[in-house]
Amino acid sequence: MSTTSRRLTRTPATSGALTFALGLAAVGLIAPAPSAQATAAPSRTTTAAPSHVTAAAPARTTAPAATCRVSWGSLPKAVGLSNTAAVTPVAQLRTGHHTCYDRVVIELKGRPGKVAAAYGGSTAAGWALAVVSTTQVVPRGVPVGAYSPTGLPTVRGLVNAGSVKTTGGTGSVNALGALTRARLPFRVFLLAGPGGNSRIVVDVAHRW
Repeated sequence: MSTTSRRLTRTPATSGALTFALGLAAVGLIAPAPSAQATAAPSRTTTAAPSHVTAAAPARTTAPAATCRVSWGSLPKAVGLSNTAAVTPVAQLRTGHHTCYDRVVIELKGRPGKVAAAYGGSTAAGWALAVVSTTQVVPRGVPVGAYSPTGLPTVRGLVNAGSVKTTGGTGSVNALGALTRARLPFRVFLLAGPGGNSRIVVDVAHRW
């Protein structure tokens, strides 16, 4: 499956987009804050061509429901192992549209620490899905709150929430937010490579 790559742009944040602290609190990394539809082709039996169209139409309509069923859920998730490195620089950010989900890939120059993802609440721009790590997941030089639309149907944009203090103020985590059109099922996992790099992958399903 092909992936459409996009670099993160540095444009002003949309109003109310940075509610990712709620997502960070949900995974226990900071203290919580106070309060085109398919139409059936007519059936014809006189020629071979209409028969082909009629047979193909149900396959296009029913196949996604059968193949896109996921069991990921929308509750907070965490992956990864402890990493003593203070910084794992971001090499690249990419997004892509797949048949059943939209994907966000954060490529790091090295190994990430513990990675967590959780929904933090809804905003005017969509639902805020925070992706946090004990190592850097936000590109250097990108202002806190920089927002970039992705043009994907489910993941509508990316927000760099920047460095956030952990519970107790003993350290900080770096948060990258994904704005989604609804609170949809998602998964997060790690991949090795290319080379000595590693990737944090977040998939958000198009539907329940």
